Amino acid sequence: MLTKVLFKDRRPNASRLIDYGFEKDENGYVYRTAIAKGQMQLTVKINEAADVETEIIDNESGEEYVLHLVDAAEGGFVGVIKEEYENILRKIEASCFDKDIFKSEQARQIIDEYKKGVLSAATVEKAGGLDTSKMKQDAATIENLTKRIDSAQKKLRTTSNGLKSVDSGAELDALIAKQRELGSEIERVRTLEGSEQAEAVSHLEEEIAAHSRKIVALKTEQNTQAAANKESKIAAVETIKSANDVTSAYAKQLNLIQEIHRYQKANTRINGTLQGNLLNNMLGELQSGKQFSAEEISAYSVQFKELKTNINNAGLAGKSFTDVVSSGIKKFSSWFGISQLVMRGV
Repeated sequence: MLTKVLFKDRRPNASRLIDYGFEKDENGYVYRTAIAKGQMQLTVKINEAADVETEIIDNESGEEYVLHLVDAAEGGFVGVIKEEYENILRKIEASCFDKDIFKSEQARQIIDEYKKGVLSAATVEKAGGLDTSKMKQDAATIENLTKRIDSAQKKLRTTSNGLKSVDSGAELDALIAKQRELGSEIERVRTLEGSEQAEAVSHLEEEIAAHSRKIVALKTEQNTQAAANKESKIAAVETIKSANDVTSAYAKQLNLIQEIHRYQKANTRINGTLQGNLLNNMLGELQSGKQFSAEEISAYSVQFKELKTNINNAGLAGKSFTDVVSSGIKKFSSWFGISQLVMRGV
């Protein structure tokens, strides 16, 4: 039977069983999962003696399915069941079990008592003079390697969380593929033994550290680019705003020039006066070809307003006598010309 072969010389690790999805009950640990696209449910039970039992139930009939345990059974459906069943068990073995290199109960008792610091002389004598110092060293080595593998797995989970904040793209796809590859490598390393496992653990730790650095580097690069894009957008908005401000100021400048022209035409009495000269100077500056800022145009507008007040106070507002007479003559000539045309018509 596959469970007897697969879990031989293996002891379950309680914390990793829980992490994997097993639930603790009064008899040990239980894990349930759907297989065959939900048509079947596989249950894996591990009791306190570390025995592994499995059961597959047909969800439609509620009956137990056993053809996957028959070597001679063939067919497409039973083949699918066998493959999923074996893959799940192998994954559980790699993820949740430690190697039990100490075959005898005496050896296990020595290891357990060494870990607790309560090794008794009676236990050593009962073990028949085993090399307890070597036993202690082996136990410490295995325990250390197991902790390092667990730590590597936790770090890999942390990098998985880091990938969630990375933007999509070819680089992210490559990192996700590497993430899966490292996950499979952790399961493979758990199946190794001795110096081979120690060497593989060291290499695995280096690979995960390098993988984590790549994720951090990519996140930093993307954050830097995002910040640069934001600054570029802000600069573009400021440029448009500045251009709009310049356009608005120039429009105000043209309006002020036209307003001054209209005022001069309506108030010819200021010609040749100090106020008239000041107004001409202001007009000359505004028509010099320079584009003034909004603040400068505002200052000119204030000056123009003050100058008009000064002109009114000085009694210089309105047209000059010459312009009034000239305007009257033009009106009379126009009236006289029209009268003549009317008389001829009569």
